[in-house]
Amino acid sequence: MEFIQFYPLGWNDKRLPVWMADLSLIDFVPLIDSQGNEFLLDKLRQWGFRDGAEGNLYARDRAAVAIAEADQNGGAFLHFESLPASVWEDKRFLRALVIHPARLKGVKGPVRVEPLQHYFCGGIVIDENCHTSISGLYACGEVTGGADGANRIGGNALANIVTFGLRAGQNAAIETPQTGVFSIQDTPAPTFPNKGAPPQTLRQELQNMMWKCLGPIRNELGLNEALMFLDEFENRPYCVSSSADLLAALEMPGLISTARACAQAALVRKQSLGVHYREDSV
Repeated sequence: MEFIQFYPLGWNDKRLPVWMADLSLIDFVPLIDSQGNEFLLDKLRQWGFRDGAEGNLYARDRAAVAIAEADQNGGAFLHFESLPASVWEDKRFLRALVIHPARLKGVKGPVRVEPLQHYFCGGIVIDENCHTSISGLYACGEVTGGADGANRIGGNALANIVTFGLRAGQNAAIETPQTGVFSIQDTPAPTFPNKGAPPQTLRQELQNMMWKCLGPIRNELGLNEALMFLDEFENRPYCVSSSADLLAALEMPGLISTARACAQAALVRKQSLGVHYREDSV
């Protein structure tokens, strides 16, 4: 559960959506740190990669850490203001933006970027037919662990869900009559105390803390801080007053369990491996 893949290049600018940009964008736009260095292209070439496009396939883990380090030390910025007009007509550049170019053409000055959480390489244990340890429960894709090892290569997510999704669906269809059908009526209706903060507010607090402690750069102090926070956080009451509140409240136990499993696994694995990076690595 410690193997969380972070996409290296995400918009961190209030003028733009919270979304990713293809790492090949740095082949067109200078990515500059607070010291004025175009740091990532140099690193990619030191690692043996030709450019950002190649790094996007094979070096997302190291590129995410490099951008996260720059972000911690003053920021990493894309300088669109220095681009010649011809670049804005290049189809490869436009694809790399991932958002409509009109969102950027009117932006003045550099645009700050940072990594963002992208994909889970760890999760539920399955066999080759997508059985889990719970009879009648099948799993595939991003919620499962093992298929991608410690780091997914760019492009493999689709192959994963198609291959294992087909197996999960086929086996569920064949075997369900033998295991019985789960009914929602078997589950008691949840109740919540009508006090405390809205669950969406608590969810944002949980996300902020996990980003701080379980982001691309981790250490023992931060991971222990995350676990202490979760011990206190799980006892917070929610104020449920709408259907949106109810959905967020029902999701909360799963979010807390997932966060705790990630923090515990990241604490146990003291060495850096794949997408799991410990700056205090032994």
